[in-house]
Amino acid sequence: MKNPVIASLFISIFFYILFLVGNFSPLDNKFYDRNFLGHKLKVTDNPVVILAIDEFSIEKNHIWPWPRKIYCDLLEILQENQANTIAFDISFDSYTSYNKLDDITLGQAIGKKGNVILASQLIVNKHETVLLQPVPEIGKSAKNGLVNIQLDRDAIVRRYRLALVHEGKSYNTLALETASKYLRTPAERLLKTIPLDQQNSLLINFIGPANTFPIIPIAKVFEKNFFTNNPNILKNKIVLIGATAKYLQDFSSTPTALKMSGVEINANIIYNLVKKNFFHELPLTLYFLLLLLFTLSASLVASKLRLIESLLVYAALNLVYFSVCRIAFVGSYIIYLTAPLTSMFTGYASFIIIKLLSEEKEKNEIKRIFNQYISPIIVNDLLTNKDRLKMGGEKKEVTVFFSDIRNFTSFCETHTAEQVIEQLNEYFDAMINVVYEFQGTLDKFVGDEIMAIWGAPLSQDNHALLAVKAGVKQLAVLKELQSKWERENKTVLDIGIGINSGEVVVGNIGAEKYKNYTVIGDTVNTAYRLQDYTKTISASREQKCRLIISESTKLKIEAFGEFSNLGEIQVKGKREPIRVWEVICLKQ
Repeated sequence: MKNPVIASLFISIFFYILFLVGNFSPLDNKFYDRNFLGHKLKVTDNPVVILAIDEFSIEKNHIWPWPRKIYCDLLEILQENQANTIAFDISFDSYTSYNKLDDITLGQAIGKKGNVILASQLIVNKHETVLLQPVPEIGKSAKNGLVNIQLDRDAIVRRYRLALVHEGKSYNTLALETASKYLRTPAERLLKTIPLDQQNSLLINFIGPANTFPIIPIAKVFEKNFFTNNPNILKNKIVLIGATAKYLQDFSSTPTALKMSGVEINANIIYNLVKKNFFHELPLTLYFLLLLLFTLSASLVASKLRLIESLLVYAALNLVYFSVCRIAFVGSYIIYLTAPLTSMFTGYASFIIIKLLSEEKEKNEIKRIFNQYISPIIVNDLLTNKDRLKMGGEKKEVTVFFSDIRNFTSFCETHTAEQVIEQLNEYFDAMINVVYEFQGTLDKFVGDEIMAIWGAPLSQDNHALLAVKAGVKQLAVLKELQSKWERENKTVLDIGIGINSGEVVVGNIGAEKYKNYTVIGDTVNTAYRLQDYTKTISASREQKCRLIISESTKLKIEAFGEFSNLGEIQVKGKREPIRVWEVICLKQ
């Protein structure tokens, strides 16, 4: 599918469905955790104070579990110091092992205060779920709320279900009942104002690491001078009473702490509810559009830009999306990271692969066409530097080669078309293989004439030597062909070769729809005249002359062979005569 828009739509839909069914939750959770690093909420007018059952307090009372009378005395102290709402994150689901009347006394104290919330819990066994509530003597006079901690698959607390259903009945959590009591708002109405995630849970906006909330050991509040030194510390506060002692093992991992006590987790949730400090998820429709936008952008980048450019823009797109997610988090909005990044990568990678396959197909087509005319080495250079195929030109020093079959017109007149084509193709195959062997470029065929160049399009420091070596090798190959033709009773063809070095204009010359890579200039004309001049030399002596080079070519290769001075000749179109040389042999 080569249309980026349609492909991006299908890719986006696919990954959006995976997102909806939770496939990306583990990675999204990790990013959610990472966002809390260095992120601390500005806490204003904190309404929550924790009274801790810590090691100090347990040692102070020399016993655990505590007698219920301690909690009765604690309620009196909290009442005297004007605590607004009191929540016990402690289970009273069994009777005391001390004075049995203490349960009744505690229940009466709770009923008298009217601002106490107790803890209940759903225990999941292998075969059933059991609801553990405070014993009737304690719980009959107060509301209770569930303290079940909701763990994600990696055993980290990130979200909290504010109400749970058991045997067809809904039970509110301790945090919801506590906030409801403090705000004087019915829990059901409060619940409707809270944004929930896909799992119908509240994403907890942790205000900081462990010990961020004020934590007071319970033993301290029983000290005579504590409230004298800390007046109003509990006034109009929500007081959470819970365990922080390590050996009571009421700890869980959170995004902000490896270990955080259950009572602190509840403090964070209550703070969110009271301060309406909620995380908001992006609406699903808007999230899909965002996913589609970035996927389409990545696909277009891959299909329109060069590889390096596309990689840079693709990396920038990832950075932009990552930054959007981060900024949204700071603003208490959650935009999930993984699905769009995965969708973007899929769109980008798909079109990079399509593009590479298309370019490979194009390269193969270029090879197929140009291998007929150009040395494979030069074809590979052209494929690496495609700009060489553009219109335009440059001046370069090259060596131009012309060869021509002698008496070819007479040969054509005395043979059938099939015979002419068969023998001519055999000759051309042999000669062009030699051109390629010495890294030359076939410029064109003109009837029986071959024009080749060295030094373009690929620059070659030894272009003159390569051209002359090709000429000498062609004569050797021709000799073998002549012997073969004699054995086959065919007409023996002979050739003349002219080679000249100099500056030319080289480029992809022609109309927009038809171009021919060629060279033009005086150097080309001179090379053509030299091959033609071999006829004149041959006619003036008994031994045939088959390979003539110009003075400019000879000066470049004179250390590599033996040459015979043929004197100066007047070339048509030039004012001054030029000196020409016959190649006798080249050194091995």
